[in-house]
Amino acid sequence: MTAQQSSQKLSAKNTTFAGMIASALSSSGIDVVWQDPQMVWTVKDVAEYDAVLLGVAPVLSLTASKSYGILSLIYNMYGSTKLTLFVDAPEPARIHASLRAVERNNDQLFKDLYSLRPGFRTANKKSVLRGADILLRKSWPKTIYPALPIDQSIFSSPGIPENMGSSFVGVNIDALSITNKTSIHSTKSNYWVADNLKTKWMSDVSRHLMYPARLAKQSKAWTDAQVEENIATSVGLLSGLADDKLLWWSPRIVQALNACVPVATEWRLASRIGNAWNHLAAGIEEMSIIDRHELAVTQRDQYLSTIPSMEKAVDLLVEEITA
Repeated sequence: MTAQQSSQKLSAKNTTFAGMIASALSSSGIDVVWQDPQMVWTVKDVAEYDAVLLGVAPVLSLTASKSYGILSLIYNMYGSTKLTLFVDAPEPARIHASLRAVERNNDQLFKDLYSLRPGFRTANKKSVLRGADILLRKSWPKTIYPALPIDQSIFSSPGIPENMGSSFVGVNIDALSITNKTSIHSTKSNYWVADNLKTKWMSDVSRHLMYPARLAKQSKAWTDAQVEENIATSVGLLSGLADDKLLWWSPRIVQALNACVPVATEWRLASRIGNAWNHLAAGIEEMSIIDRHELAVTQRDQYLSTIPSMEKAVDLLVEEITA
């Protein structure tokens, strides 16, 4: 539904869950084709594929520009063993809320506000709305999401109904992206980076810090190289609870580990990875640059020890998609 979920070009420049899935599948010899479902597609149009992965996001969000084709294909493919959904952001509760809004007012999904969406003029409203109704009322097809190794049940979160959450399956394919780099960046500055500055967790933590925080990705135009440079020169990464009270995976975590920069997060959950993950951000500030570097390396070692190896991660991903 979003560019993060559907754009091969974007995934070539930035770390996305969809891009990581494609790379993992390709590494196992599976042909991967990136496509935007068209409104005229039926099951026959995807018959040649062994599996179809569709990314889902809040359908009323302006970023979910490809919702019409996705919802229509979900309606047409519902019940097929080929269909797998995926979510890549901490927003399942928002997905459900947007579906409820569409249920209350069907016209919500077809307002002029969305006139630039592909298929806006040609959308088959019946199939689009039936696709939305399936997601709202029926058991979802298997739905994969990027998981952290903390034994966290996504479906236990408030706002995520049983028909959605019970279909969620966490996968972690970070082993394909984590390097063994150990060098310290030649320049260090007194600032934190964060993947989101607007969460309640971030607000609470920031009140106890000496140094300011700024977004790891300063501009939508920034590539991974620019993000990684920004992270590498910082004190560390702040990546905590989303507003749904869950600790969600972020590509910034992998980028911080690769840059040998410590990650400060919700220690009560992250400490399940290892004792290097139970440090408060304020305590990390008090460390020397060398101590922070050593902490980051230990965090990476403990993280790698709790996630599947590269080969196992690929095998598990393929199994989930093709089972």
